[in-house]
Amino acid sequence: MMNKKNKTYIPQSKYFAILVFTALTGCTTVGPDYKAPTVDIPEQWSKQSDKNELNVSNRLDWWLTFNDEVLNTLITQAQKQNLTLKQAALRIFEARAILDITNANKYPYTSLNSSATLSKQSDHAQPFPLDDSQLYSFGFDSSWELDLWGRQSRQRESAVASHLAMIANYGDIAVSISAEVAATYIQIRTYEQRLKLVKESISLQERSLEIAKAWFENGGRTELDLQQARALVFETKSQLPSIEQALHQQETALAVLLGTHRLNLIDKLKTQSTIPTSNKIVDIGIPTDILRRRPDIRYSEFQTKIQYAELGVSEAEYYPSLSLNGSFGFGVTTDTSTKAGGLNGSSLSDLFSSDAIQYSTGIGFSWNIFNFGRIENNIKATDARLQVAIESYKHSVLLAVKETEDAIVSINKSRQYERLLNQSANSYDRASSLSIQQYTDGAIDYQSVLDTLRQVVSVKQKHAEATGQIALNLVTLYKTLGGGWSIESPIILSDETVFEMEERTNWDGSLKGSSD
Repeated sequence: MMNKKNKTYIPQSKYFAILVFTALTGCTTVGPDYKAPTVDIPEQWSKQSDKNELNVSNRLDWWLTFNDEVLNTLITQAQKQNLTLKQAALRIFEARAILDITNANKYPYTSLNSSATLSKQSDHAQPFPLDDSQLYSFGFDSSWELDLWGRQSRQRESAVASHLAMIANYGDIAVSISAEVAATYIQIRTYEQRLKLVKESISLQERSLEIAKAWFENGGRTELDLQQARALVFETKSQLPSIEQALHQQETALAVLLGTHRLNLIDKLKTQSTIPTSNKIVDIGIPTDILRRRPDIRYSEFQTKIQYAELGVSEAEYYPSLSLNGSFGFGVTTDTSTKAGGLNGSSLSDLFSSDAIQYSTGIGFSWNIFNFGRIENNIKATDARLQVAIESYKHSVLLAVKETEDAIVSINKSRQYERLLNQSANSYDRASSLSIQQYTDGAIDYQSVLDTLRQVVSVKQKHAEATGQIALNLVTLYKTLGGGWSIESPIILSDETVFEMEERTNWDGSLKGSSD
């Protein structure tokens, strides 16, 4: 309990205020400020697309250019239910909470405390046994570390960059998931088309088999023609199991991307559909556009910002830290050994009286003056991590340029390849009809029919694959351009996930805005 006669704190308070003002006005932020890494990239793409083949579609919803409702539905479902994307979204909310904690460090740390203590002394305590007593206290403790060297400021910079990095990481995964869903769906439709073409070829070959059989039974041809025709049918049928297996594997892969299993997917895929195609022109832009478009590059950029800030945090350890501490509360001690009351007649009812007020103020000072060697090596390690982040950023940019140029060339070449195969397939279609007719008329032997029918199967399979490859290359191009994402893109959580989390924890509705 404070004594009224000792309340001489005004001069000390003035001195204390002067000291605080001097410290605050002397604040500075140590460590280097962020400097964007420079990368030598070309001013334009070395391989531009054909002007008549490649204007633009909406880069954010690029899958709409395929005009395939099933594909649109699948990507929408993946954005809500893909488990990898969910994890990335949840890491954003984790980083946001950590950022809020870091921001709170700007303010004093205050805690409420109270206690009630019963003390009983031994009657044989030497030399002077004390009376039994009870101690009651109630008050507040507060401490505030002054950010003299910008350590806390750098920590906030790091937390902000970390939060933005998680958003970019989410975007990178979202871009990859959308592209992977589209690519898997295109593969499914390609395999379906290949199955259809193989079955059509089998029907045509079985018709030629009937002709060879009729010739053999009538004595017009040897058994060789019959066996060759039969062998061709079985040879073509042997392609079905491998295609069906690959189709099944693509369906199960798509199911995983949608966060479900294959049985829940089959009904959606039953809708008759061809291999997706798009005649839209892609807004490729210039190479420097990828610096803002691609989330993986933005992620690398934020990682660099984190290490810049962490270097400032490390350098701040060289300097002393100053903290303000204080407490305010009430306290009384009562004597339980007599009926007269406690010391000076105090009782529990006096706890909140003016005489029970107790407080303290002070300054805390610490300086790792004997640990400069450790601090110096920690700074070196942090600086090395910063340089790693810078080199990683440069690598990401150059890799993005390479991937985009490769995708541009792939689209052009795959379209040329598809056009040539289409012409070849049309010619073989005509040749097969002519060969069967001439064999029926007895003008040629079956070897010519055999060669033509075998080539029809091969070329049509290649043409189906080439058609699918054009769509796959277009998906790849959109992915290399960061299609499907911008820094303003919403963070999507399913209603089920939001409900589950809010059942456990009070999120103050902050998850609501993330759910569609």
